[in-house]
Amino acid sequence: MKLRSPLWTAAFAAPVGVLALLPLPLVEPGASYADPVFWYAAAALSGAVLLVGLVVVRRPSMVIEGDRLLVRGAYGWSPRTVLAEGERWVVAGDRLCLQRGDGSLERTRIARRMVDRRDWERLRAAVPVLDPH
Repeated sequence: MKLRSPLWTAAFAAPVGVLALLPLPLVEPGASYADPVFWYAAAALSGAVLLVGLVVVRRPSMVIEGDRLLVRGAYGWSPRTVLAEGERWVVAGDRLCLQRGDGSLERTRIARRMVDRRDWERLRAAVPVLDPH
């Protein structure tokens, strides 16, 4: 089961466009913060960064394959957690957890806010849901 990030996380990348251009008037003699062209360029760069961010967050960043939780890294997919004998995946509260054979829970890094709403609903339908209390 592939898990994608929610679209709203791409908005965190948009200010990078403005931050990238802020030092420009300090090193370029003709550039000025008062010039509207500077702010138009910053807005255009922020929009481009936002579009790239939207494409990136739609790619799955985590995958649950049977007994393994895989995370996409710089060098491809790597296992983050592998279930041992008697363990299973469960949803407790707003987080995916690993339930050990003795009933204890180990929280994983996958929280509801980090996963697209549709993917979270598919995950909740695929694994048991426990009351966190």
